[in-house]
Parts: sequence; C-alpha cells; structure tokens
Amino acid sequence: MTASNMIRVIWVVFFGYWFWSARSTKKVVSSEPTWTRIAHLTAMIVSFTLVLAGEFLPDFLREPLLPPSFPWEIVGVGISSLGVSFAIWARVTLGANWSGAVTLKKGHQIIKTGPYQWVRHPIYTGIIMNILGSAIVSEEIRGLIAIVLVVVAYLVKIPKEEKLLSKHFPKDYPKYRAKTWKLVPFIF
Repeated sequence: MTASNMIRVIWVVFFGYWFWSARSTKKVVSSEPTWTRIAHLTAMIVSFTLVLAGEFLPDFLREPLLPPSFPWEIVGVGISSLGVSFAIWARVTLGANWSGAVTLKKGHQIIKTGPYQWVRHPIYTGIIMNILGSAIVSEEIRGLIAIVLVVVAYLVKIPKEEKLLSKHFPKDYPKYRAKTWKLVPFIF
C-alpha cells in the first residue's frame, strides 16, 4: 500500500468515526452564527480536498515542495496516525459535549480529563497533525496551503469558543486556561 493510500485510509477512519459518533450529543442551547460556521467549514473542506484529491487538482497546486523520499512518507503517515488517534481520543473523552460548531450544550461541562488535561483543543491539534502528515506525504505545495488554511481556521475559531466558555464558566474556565496549553503542549 502506498503512503498516499495509507493517508486516505487514516482519513476514512477519522471521518467514519466522526460521523458515527456525532449521533449522540447533547442538545444545543446556543450556537455561533451560521455564516461563521460556513466560513470555517469551507476552509476545512478546501484543506481536506487539497490533501486528499491531489491528482484532480491543477498543476500549479501539485508543484513539488519536498523531494520525493520514503523517509518523508514514513514521517507523514506517522504524524497523521498520531493526529487521528489524538483527535479520536479527545472526541471520546469529550463525549456528548462535542459539537463541530461553537456551541453551548444543555448541561455543558468543562472536560479536564484525557488529552484535555494538557491541551484545551486537542481535537484541533489532532486534525492539524493529520493535515500536516498528509501534506508531508503529498510533498507538494497544496499541502502547505492546506496547513495554512486549517491553522488559520482554528486560530479564528478558538477565541470564539474560549470567549463563550469564559462567559458561561466565569470562575472555572479561566483557571482551566491557566493550567493548559491551547494546542501544543509546552509550545502554544
């Protein structure tokens, strides 16, 4: 199996679990405006398309960025595998509090276990890792564009989530923020 096909399998596992687990979430009490959700989803879909549909993209997006190399493929598949594992672990830990949008759920809680004991947004960390690994395997400019898009999308979304959680949990969330990293332990 090629590294590109392994990346596709990793993404199938990710999306399959995501759609399956989305069936059991709590009722939404408040949510972000539709236009911000659409903007975020658009950036994510473009990023996923860039890393997964390379052969269908225009030539200028398929310009080499890294030299073809088996070690790069191993690194990329490894990073993607770790990213999906981390995101799924976070999703399992979050349970019924999960939402793809910036929302407040009925009976919402601050989750501080699993990967949430170190990182406030581990699902995003895992997705960024998966995009990064996919980009490395692609070895093309499209991968760099995908990484930039997904990181910018999350850097726009995270402050909205943290503002909502700080407002709803004015005592607990600031304490939690002070003890955890935003996306990457010991770095950011």
